[in-house]
Amino acid sequence: MQTSFGLSDDALAARAGLPLDRLRALLDDGPASSVELYHLADTFGLEPGDLLQPARGLGARFLRGDAELNAQTLPDTDRRLLNRAQQLGRVGLKLWRLMRHEAPGYLRHVRPLGSPVGHPGEAGYLLGGETRRAFGEEPIIALQALVEGLGVHVARVMFTSPDVLGVSVVASDGLPVVLLNERTVRVREPLKRRAVLAHELCHLLHDGSVERPWHVLVSPAGLRDPVEARANAFAPAFLAPARGLDPAASADALFHDLTTRWGLSPGCAAHYLHNLRGLDEATIQRLSATPPAGASFEPAPPALALASDDQEVSPLVDGLIARLALEAAAAHEISTGRLAEILELG
Repeated sequence: MQTSFGLSDDALAARAGLPLDRLRALLDDGPASSVELYHLADTFGLEPGDLLQPARGLGARFLRGDAELNAQTLPDTDRRLLNRAQQLGRVGLKLWRLMRHEAPGYLRHVRPLGSPVGHPGEAGYLLGGETRRAFGEEPIIALQALVEGLGVHVARVMFTSPDVLGVSVVASDGLPVVLLNERTVRVREPLKRRAVLAHELCHLLHDGSVERPWHVLVSPAGLRDPVEARANAFAPAFLAPARGLDPAASADALFHDLTTRWGLSPGCAAHYLHNLRGLDEATIQRLSATPPAGASFEPAPPALALASDDQEVSPLVDGLIARLALEAAAAHEISTGRLAEILELG
């Protein structure tokens, strides 16, 4: 764990508030007090009990632009958030098995791929269209509901870093967790958020591996990396497969169809059309500046059936895992105390 975060003994001791010689004794499997366990766990965003379990390496790729990042390049708060997401995924899988009695549906669609061969944008369009066949040909009104129905938890949280759009966390012992960064405009606006979520779906289905113990893909604003560029192109092709568009329609008619029927944002629809039809720059700018439509997309989910107004749900847990926990408590499968602990994770 310490190596995965790129921390020297000195740095870890400083962050945990422990004397260096005491830290080294603990790293050599010396006995630790409950206070020392708490401080060490908090440094990594874990619970003390997690440090008593067999070691779990991160084994993670952090993709940003055209470079692979090590975990230490992310702010401490964001690294802790990723570890909380891993914990939450474990809780979520236990609840899923308890209440659904079947494997999460996303596993049926996982097909890990290597780096794109040829142009990553073209590869993404083809992959998005192929993947979409399994989900029907009609417009997807509520993408988040579809993704959660596959057993993927989606949470809108606030990262410290403004450069991260979304993060996909896949662990072999947990449900996948997608974190969308509310600090970015593309997540705060519903139509743009659909494309970010579809981008993350590409990572979950085609760029990860359920065989890795702890796999993370960070989606940044810069998309020079070919894997990121493929996921970026995957998004509109999955949401609005080209085979569903009228080849005889004008660019303006297709743009209207993409934004009102298929739920693309104006900017996403304009650039998608450019790649399908070869629009000139002036037309791209004109269409991109069109006020967004599609107000019927991504309707708010039903309110959580909380026992009281005092019961709190953290942004990290709000969504699929909160609903599973509430179902389990209502069925007396977990205690009200455990329910409160789960809802406040994060």
